[in-house]
Amino acid sequence: METKDSMIHPRMRWMGYQQEGDSYIDKRHDPIPTGGLAPPAVDDSDIPTTVLSIMQIRSVQRERSVEKLLRKINKIEAGILKPITVDMDGYIINGHHRYDAYRILDHFHINVRVMPYSINDLVEKNS
Repeated sequence: METKDSMIHPRMRWMGYQQEGDSYIDKRHDPIPTGGLAPPAVDDSDIPTTVLSIMQIRSVQRERSVEKLLRKINKIEAGILKPITVDMDGYIINGHHRYDAYRILDHFHINVRVMPYSINDLVEKNS
């Protein structure tokens, strides 16, 4: 008999994720910058890519889609490694599902684009 939590891998629970309906939540997210919501979208096309330790990156979005996570895992396993966009303090602006996929797949260093401002500035500008 399947349980409600069977959609996520047991390792995800150990990593701080919890099943919630068709979604999952990140119990380790920082709710302060965005109230747990996804940050506003940004254009990072002019920002150079660099590499950061995954330990330097912090999640702000509470709820995410299991289906989207599975797509991101498949893309990363296929070698499609789009950078995650973070603010100058390492808070994720764009790429929470990719961040989760990299963690699940044991990537310790990942490509990122570091925006020259804080997520707080971004949220304030878009409120």
